[in-house]
Amino acid sequence: MEGPPPTRDVHSDRALAGARGHWPAGTSHTPAMQRASSGNETDVAFSDLHGGAKLDGQNYAMWHRKIQYFPHHKKILDHLTTSMPEPVEPENGQTAQYHRELNVYNKWRDQYLSARFTMLSCMHDNLIREYEKYSTAKELWEVLKVTYGSTSATRLRALTLRFNQYVLDPKHLMIQHLDVIKDMIRELQNVDTKLSDEQKVLAVLRSLPEQTWGHVKLVLTHNEQIKIFDSFASHLKLEADRRESERAQQAALVAHAGQRKPHKGKRWNKSPGAR
Repeated sequence: MEGPPPTRDVHSDRALAGARGHWPAGTSHTPAMQRASSGNETDVAFSDLHGGAKLDGQNYAMWHRKIQYFPHHKKILDHLTTSMPEPVEPENGQTAQYHRELNVYNKWRDQYLSARFTMLSCMHDNLIREYEKYSTAKELWEVLKVTYGSTSATRLRALTLRFNQYVLDPKHLMIQHLDVIKDMIRELQNVDTKLSDEQKVLAVLRSLPEQTWGHVKLVLTHNEQIKIFDSFASHLKLEADRRESERAQQAALVAHAGQRKPHKGKRWNKSPGAR
């Protein structure tokens, strides 16, 4: 009976590729791992978690909620909270009962590998290196809950500090920026920290750079009609869309001007006797 696959260094062989159904050349893998990592439905199910919502140590509550939506119905979800021992071969040789138990175990093992790969794939690289040593999905799930799920005073301070000091990433669109802030608000709410609309609005205003958003910040700060966070966020999205449209128009004008042929004036005849 083949034992569980050995732990591999993620950076050296990109073991997480197994969760997408393909492995880099030169890496060993078992048929069970291949079966556990196959299926386009898996890629679709955790595309959000595998993309921009990976576990970073600060967003555990939302990550914990989303990861439970991924598993193939309840079959894999069960592997986050249960375990199954490998059947022991009888001393008198392999029996029909043993083969039945072994088949059940092999199916279970395929699914727990898939659940484990999914969780590791949905973490940032620094956390993958720390937690890939846990061989079962249940063990990994419980360790993460103990590490990040508790509401300690230190964790609460870290979440609050991150929320108050977050600034707009130059690579993010406004809608992405607001989504990040909303995730942080949900994180704080999950640890019983309620924020008023005024606190949310002030946090967004602080996060915008003065150089490019100073005038908008001034206008919105003194607008008594925009004090609800959702309304405030909608105004920011509209302003960001207006700026993007304006930039696109300017780029089109510049491109059009560059395509125009230079004007050639009338050439005068400078031969002797000509006027």
